[in-house]
Amino acid sequence: MTLRIRSVEAVPLRVRFKHRFSFGVTDREASQNVVLKVTTDEGLVGYGEACPVSAFTAETQESVVQAIEKVVSPLLVGADAMARTPLVRRLEPRLPHAPFTITAVDLALFDLAGKATGLSASALL
Repeated sequence: MTLRIRSVEAVPLRVRFKHRFSFGVTDREASQNVVLKVTTDEGLVGYGEACPVSAFTAETQESVVQAIEKVVSPLLVGADAMARTPLVRRLEPRLPHAPFTITAVDLALFDLAGKATGLSASALL
């Protein structure tokens, strides 16, 4: 089964928390995540999410969106969505300090594979 990726879209979000959330040396009142939407030529849509925490990786919402637009999209568009591992491996050297961005791609491709095969992520793993 081959699913060609037709488009890749970064959707920045800002979600406010009811209460301040603290972990490590970071206090947050909102989360500026990025949803990654990957659409195939067959109309299947896979979603992933990056939750950048600049205190951990120096990634920001803006850097994730930029990485998706300039690095991820050119690599994924036209590729086989079912080739998750090789695609992620090709991204790693291009985004060496962007684990949240790479995770969003990995999740979106897992989501697509699950939808295409009717299997859960745990079964795919």
